[in-house]
Amino acid sequence: METKTTWEDTGRDCQFCGGQVYRRTDEEPTRIAAYYQCQRCGAQWSLSNQLIRESSVVPTSEKDTVRSSLESVPRWVWILLGVGVVIIALRFSVIGVLLIRYLIPAVFVGIVAGVIYMYGRWLDWW
Repeated sequence: METKTTWEDTGRDCQFCGGQVYRRTDEEPTRIAAYYQCQRCGAQWSLSNQLIRESSVVPTSEKDTVRSSLESVPRWVWILLGVGVVIIALRFSVIGVLLIRYLIPAVFVGIVAGVIYMYGRWLDWW
């Protein structure tokens, strides 16, 4: 059984070691397998960017440790923090007063109109 392997540069860098990431395609007589693989550390991802095999390389720079500590914070905390910052910026700025008075009600009207339109299409009104 003979396997033909082709490597295509993706232009991306590995999140573990910073090496070049290639798209690897293994062609066998019965099947074709394609995935992304780092040239340096061997980490692998599926074509939908799901991690298949993690690298054994430990981050050495301070930048990598800060990035990994920030990634450990749950997503809902970042969303809540962002919403809080936006509310504070809107409440205590001059443009925020105008946005709260005119833009936000217009957005709500647009959302209601969109829901009515989608509901009407679902019921075949138009």
